[in-house]
Amino acid sequence: MHISLYWIVLRQPGGLSIFDKDYKPQDDQPLPPEIELHEFFKTLKTPFNAYEAEDPKTLQLAIDDINHKEKKPIKYLEKIPGKDYSNVFFVMAAIMIALLLGVKYLEVHTWR
Repeated sequence: MHISLYWIVLRQPGGLSIFDKDYKPQDDQPLPPEIELHEFFKTLKTPFNAYEAEDPKTLQLAIDDINHKEKKPIKYLEKIPGKDYSNVFFVMAAIMIALLLGVKYLEVHTWR
């Protein structure tokens, strides 16, 4: 099964971008939470999409993109435990019916 994570960062106008590769924290300062979360998601094996929105228009574009991606059908393969013996039982039933018809045929001919 394929799982995708989506998250939207609301950024202040002129604020720090999670996609800024040149950002260096000041002396002994921790990373801002949004960059730290973005770095954490990069370590996961699950693919993710991050969106950054500064205004209502970019937020709506991000939401529309997520809706478009999530409305696609999800395809997965589920293995059901056990084996399918239906063909074996159909063959056995056919053999039993043939035996019953053979016995019935012999029975009718012996009485004549």
